[in-house]
Amino acid sequence: MRASGILSRYIFKELISPFLLALLVFSSVAMMAKLIDLMDMVINKGLAPGQVLLLVLYVMPSLLVYTVPMSVVLAVLIALGRLSADAEIIALKASGISLYQMLPPFAVVCLTGFVITALCSISLEPLGRRAFRGHVENVGAQHIAAGLQGGVFNNTLDGLVIYVQEFDPDSLQVKNIMISDRRDLSQPVLIVAARGIILSDQNNLQLLFKLYDGSIHRTDAAQKYEYAVFTTYQMRLLLADIAGAENKPLKQKELGLHSLFEQARDRKSQGLAFLRETTEIHKRFALPFACLVFGLLGLSLGVYLRRGGRAGGFMLSLVIVTLYYLLLSLGEEISKGGFVHPAIGMWMPNGVMGALAIYLFYTTVHEKPYPFGRVYTKKIAPFFTEAATRLINRIDRIKK
Repeated sequence: MRASGILSRYIFKELISPFLLALLVFSSVAMMAKLIDLMDMVINKGLAPGQVLLLVLYVMPSLLVYTVPMSVVLAVLIALGRLSADAEIIALKASGISLYQMLPPFAVVCLTGFVITALCSISLEPLGRRAFRGHVENVGAQHIAAGLQGGVFNNTLDGLVIYVQEFDPDSLQVKNIMISDRRDLSQPVLIVAARGIILSDQNNLQLLFKLYDGSIHRTDAAQKYEYAVFTTYQMRLLLADIAGAENKPLKQKELGLHSLFEQARDRKSQGLAFLRETTEIHKRFALPFACLVFGLLGLSLGVYLRRGGRAGGFMLSLVIVTLYYLLLSLGEEISKGGFVHPAIGMWMPNGVMGALAIYLFYTTVHEKPYPFGRVYTKKIAPFFTEAATRLINRIDRIKK
């Protein structure tokens, strides 16, 4: 029992480092695409560094759903590739230790990845997407005053057109301002003022227009024209209303699981198609199982990485991940298109690659030859190794 514990800890140490490193690298690479949009917000909307970090936090669950399974398979393949390359797998088998006895550390890593992915996929990702959207909309509204330009009709706000003849961005004071409010088309309002100041009340999430020496023109639902003159007038707008958050329906990826089920039931009761909702539901439950499928597949193939080592494990993990997510994309498209039931389409990648993983694991445990073992050993593994070596050498040259 003690020897088994020592072995498990040894293998776990071989797993945890590549897993954490892969998770950091994959998540950072995936975040790069998001950073382009965030930098645009920093430049155009005055996003503060603290707000950028908050938005990165909101985005992370949607990235971890994919990067955690990728890190699991890479960690398993690299760890086993290293053990196989150093002939430690052969030594363990010669000592009477079977592959089943090596399973616990791999199971811990795979189940940990499963839990993290499930938590992100089912709960944290839609929550983060809603928080990201709401924060971006409020930030855009909060900085609308700074975005005004003199002599230009500004229509960045839904239903509002603002024109100022002169605008001082430092004091936020305006001269000859006109506001056309058509958020309620039955009662359009036109406000004209000689001068004013535009303030953002971020504590109460409001945009405040303080206007002086002007007039209000309004037409009600009965087409009755109203006219009023003022010396001082204040117009308050809720930032949520300005951003149009209440008028924009949530996307399916932003809906919680309960809301998705309700939306699917409502559309079904109305005789409408609900394939997209059902597909999204099955996808959220199917994605976490990729960690288990990847782990079992990597465990089976990793034993054969005698020649490839870490480099072969890296390249093989890319092939496995690419194949899985190609099947996932295909399943999602044919499910939404109604060609197959969403349950079939979204669970197809797990079914296909899971069946392959079980077969290969059985073959590995009983030390039977792979049907493609010779092809893999003679052609595929050397190809992976050579490609990975070239990639690593190129990266080293770039660093120098």
